[in-house]
Amino acid sequence: MKHMKKYFPDVNESTFYSTLRRLHADGSAEVRLRQESLGPTRKYYKTTESERVILHEVMKCWERIRCSVEAIGINTNPLQQQ
Repeated sequence: MKHMKKYFPDVNESTFYSTLRRLHADGSAEVRLRQESLGPTRKYYKTTESERVILHEVMKCWERIRCSVEAIGINTNPLQQQ
């Protein structure tokens, strides 16, 4: 959760968990249960291999779009905008 909050500081934890449950329900993520020492059983989510393939394809498509937009002079990096 700390890792996700770094990139999405305005999103609350319940939204992340709701999204993870939906991904699992539609078959896009696998869940593994683990007992951590004396604490409660925890759920660990991992995307399925087929979803990782789809994500890779979407990222390649986004990169082509980003390059095309930058080629016409539009900066796509908001941190570098003036």
